[in-house]
Amino acid sequence: MRLADRLSPPILALTSCLALASTPAAAATLLVSATGVLTGATGVKVNDTLYDVEFVDGTCAAVFTGCDSVSDFTFTTASDAETASEALLLIVFRDVDQGTFDSTPNLTLGCTRLEVCIAETPFGFNSVIGATSFFVSQNGGAVGGFEDRAVLVEYFQPLDSAAFDEFVYARWTEIGPAAVPQPATLTLLGLGLAGMGARRWRRKAA
Repeated sequence: MRLADRLSPPILALTSCLALASTPAAAATLLVSATGVLTGATGVKVNDTLYDVEFVDGTCAAVFTGCDSVSDFTFTTASDAETASEALLLIVFRDVDQGTFDSTPNLTLGCTRLEVCIAETPFGFNSVIGATSFFVSQNGGAVGGFEDRAVLVEYFQPLDSAAFDEFVYARWTEIGPAAVPQPATLTLLGLGLAGMGARRWRRKAA
């Protein structure tokens, strides 16, 4: 006899409802060009806020409106910028049906090296540019000694990412607060039906 045949209808109903309730929210939408290049993503969650991110090549001054003030950057603390880079790691740089953006770094806009792509998220300016960078390697760290990780680095002068084939800037734009999960009406209805089914099943068994 199958396990499903041995379980009572109320238990099966409750199991289905719990599975529905635990379904994760939809991930960010990756933005991919017609040629298969990853150009950014929309709906990336960072600290309970949603952002759009785009990868842009060029000088820091051109990409971040001067690059000479903290207000030029979306994230203004090291911890927030590092969290944003970790979001790139977990949500954006992934191997999906649209492309292997985790294991093939040169599929990201601004990165032409097969071994590594470094997406920088600048966060401040105090005679030194601070940036958290996401490192992605083609084969799990064997090439160049890199592994997928977000790290905090400092530069004595802003980089022109267009002059380097492994660097690109990550430019973030806030969309708004992420939606707070609400009790699912369907889940509550299913639990109610499961309870009613349990009562009927017990009466019938008695």
